[in-house]
Amino acid sequence: MRLLVLSSDPIALPLLEGLLHGEGEQLRLAGVVTAPDRRAGRGQRVQPNPVAAWAREAGLPVTQQEGVGLADLESLPDFEAALVFAYGQILSAAFLDSAPAGFFNFHPSPLPLLRGPSPLETALAEGWEETELCLVRMVEAMDAGPVGDRTTLRIHADETAPRLRERVAAAARDRLPELARAARGELPWREQLDSLATYCRKIRKEDGFLDFSLPARQLEARARAFHPWPGSSLLHDGRRCRVDGLSVETGSGPPGEILAAGDTLVVATGEDALAIQSLQRPTRRMLPFAEAARGLGFTPGEHLAYSSARPLVRTPRSRRPPPPRHEGTDPGPPR
Repeated sequence: MRLLVLSSDPIALPLLEGLLHGEGEQLRLAGVVTAPDRRAGRGQRVQPNPVAAWAREAGLPVTQQEGVGLADLESLPDFEAALVFAYGQILSAAFLDSAPAGFFNFHPSPLPLLRGPSPLETALAEGWEETELCLVRMVEAMDAGPVGDRTTLRIHADETAPRLRERVAAAARDRLPELARAARGELPWREQLDSLATYCRKIRKEDGFLDFSLPARQLEARARAFHPWPGSSLLHDGRRCRVDGLSVETGSGPPGEILAAGDTLVVATGEDALAIQSLQRPTRRMLPFAEAARGLGFTPGEHLAYSSARPLVRTPRSRRPPPPRHEGTDPGPPR
């Protein structure tokens, strides 16, 4: 059975290798659809898309464009089934109907929790101890289709986003036989409970700024989730300084207060304190804190400015509890 793969992320490369070597049983790679090459880095040089580069090396047809739909079917190789894995584009219902055996998706979260574009980073940042890789039969709504296979993955205490992505990529390759069963119509499917759904959003550069009102343990988890991008940063005298080597220490004080500034920087948080081992001044490289902070005036008792972090998880309004009503007050018009 000819399989079209839609992916714009290196997380799909192990799975593609597995398909190329016959690990998907009767599934045969028909071609790859992926995003265009993009400019990146300080010099804004065009960086080759790694999925496209792999496909060309393997001698497979490659389609590189921002999105794909019914109008593109004639230019795509013939396919009977399709797999979407970290593609980053919405597909129309009509296009999803174009594969006789169906469109499928690997989504790395315990659906219906964390539908959306950043389930791995969000699970790490929220301090989860485990997540799942779900095989989904696609529908037009985002990550809302029925689930045919679930694989549990433990999240290690010191795990960073790149390491977790490596393990998810390997797990997806291991589940290729289940994908083949799905394409043959042999998997039982279980509908998701939309009433339990939560949604994650895209990670943005500002998410890396440390919100010292959060518990130190959560800040440490967010640092691992946002490594290497957007990283973790703090503001000092109006300068944005990147930081690394975050850990939880015993300590207390108003959030943002510097408790110590010796070999490490220790800052009070909403619960416990955050120790910072390394700091990078603007236009400089990352150095041990004591060396990098020389002459910058980090002083115990000083308060570092911070702003509240935007929530990473959204719960539909219909599931949010109503605001409390206080006796003798007007609750106002319904929302």
